[in-house]
Amino acid sequence: MPWPGRSDQFVPVPIQDRLYMKKAANGYAGKRIYDSSTPATNTYAASRSGDFSKDLSHSRFALFLKCPRQFWLRYNQGFVEKYDSPQFSINLQVGSLAEAHFDSLRAATPVSPSPMLAGTQFANALPFIHPSDPDFIEIFCGRRTQSWSWARTHGHLFKRSSDPHPMLNVYGEPDEILEFTDDDGQEWLVVVDFKAASKDKKIGQSDEFDPSKIMPSRGVATHFGKDFGVSHRVQLEFYAWLLEKIIQRDNLPHRVWPVGHHIILNVGRDQTDIFNGGSSMSLTVEHYNVSVELDWSWIEQSIELALECILDPNLPDKQGIPTRTGTGAPKFYDFDVFDDRYEWMMNNHPGSWP
Repeated sequence: MPWPGRSDQFVPVPIQDRLYMKKAANGYAGKRIYDSSTPATNTYAASRSGDFSKDLSHSRFALFLKCPRQFWLRYNQGFVEKYDSPQFSINLQVGSLAEAHFDSLRAATPVSPSPMLAGTQFANALPFIHPSDPDFIEIFCGRRTQSWSWARTHGHLFKRSSDPHPMLNVYGEPDEILEFTDDDGQEWLVVVDFKAASKDKKIGQSDEFDPSKIMPSRGVATHFGKDFGVSHRVQLEFYAWLLEKIIQRDNLPHRVWPVGHHIILNVGRDQTDIFNGGSSMSLTVEHYNVSVELDWSWIEQSIELALECILDPNLPDKQGIPTRTGTGAPKFYDFDVFDDRYEWMMNNHPGSWP
């Protein structure tokens, strides 16, 4: 069949029921473009009314690591359009329940540790309470409505010595923060992330990590296998770096513990009957604990590199992703397809894109 010039020729009317790309009256709607002449801010703004063009969230940072070319297009061309898709509401709700569990412990008198951490090195750690900001966890950990709009108010305004003003607002939303005091009296903060899943394999057990590389001093894995740990570890290291900046900002006595923790909530995997022998449908939830050694010394240098990428007037070349073994043909990030679509639109419909 010859190319007809339209990709949607067979899509039933109304097309919006099948494909929705936020087409505006004057073209396709993109995000606001980065402007280096004005400073980044972290003041609160509603999600539809603020200028977030200088925000660098964890997800955007991860995008830079995977595909600098797509990252550049996001900031310099506003190109992020893709199919609308539903949220994984079960995952979100399970995570919200875990957050509510820790918040209830935090609000109790006295504050108590979570039974979800029994048997781990954090069995006696307590939910963190900021000594001077009672709303800190609610905002920083994204508990409020419009959560990311609030979380970004705790973003670190990133400014190098050569910059005229802050160039990026670097922020994130860790799920939970724990605290404990060691035998020397040093107070520590622990970054915790919840992962909702329904996996046959028990994440963090059996061959999910290499037992030969467990750190004897802390009893945690330094390397994870194929199914866990790559993006999760980067996420925790990004949050650890940000939390360190907040400690400095608020002059807290704490340090960030060099071990991050995941609570894996496995939903409905082991049950065979959605009614569980009763008259009402229900899902069972099991949980597993996985800790990982963290090193966030590379984060700030990579943020500087990301900023240089944004400021570069030239579109970066396509960059292959290193393979896990270091051998074989290079792979490219999945967002390559969006990059190709961007070029097609600019070549065939110039001016349609902002």
